[in-house]
Amino acid sequence: MGSVFVLGATVEEATERIQEKLGALLRYPQATLSVTNFGERRVFVSGEVRIPGGYRHLKGMTLLSAIAQAVGFSDAAKRSSVIVLRREGEERAIAYRVDVTDPLKGEHLERDLILRPYDIVYVPKTFIASVQVLLAQYFGGMMAPFSLYLEGWWAFNIDEKRVQVVSR
Repeated sequence: MGSVFVLGATVEEATERIQEKLGALLRYPQATLSVTNFGERRVFVSGEVRIPGGYRHLKGMTLLSAIAQAVGFSDAAKRSSVIVLRREGEERAIAYRVDVTDPLKGEHLERDLILRPYDIVYVPKTFIASVQVLLAQYFGGMMAPFSLYLEGWWAFNIDEKRVQVVSR
């Protein structure tokens, strides 16, 4: 039979989906669904925030309030391209790119997206922060072997008089 996706569905909608799925096996499927306990609704904040993690979703929670729960942006955060990933059904998701620079100044507050439970918020690095990481990874890994190579040459005290330059 398989799984039945019911995230965000009402009890009636979930019951209907279960009955439809059972219809493939039974002639007159009947299902009764009762909720005994709700799981905690959360939003997930990652990327360039101070404390990434899952945070309790509150009714009316906005993108900036979720980031505030994550103790705010890190210094390397790109505030003009915050991504909100929202699941829209069993096999579909929508990614929203949100510029929160104006809402941070108290302007264009309608851009501060209202979040749904289980939304994923990702704050990317700025371009310059990404370049800094690249340089640190590249040169951090390359400089040690390169400096050892140069020091090896200097250890032999090689100078222009002892090295022949050959052009081809």
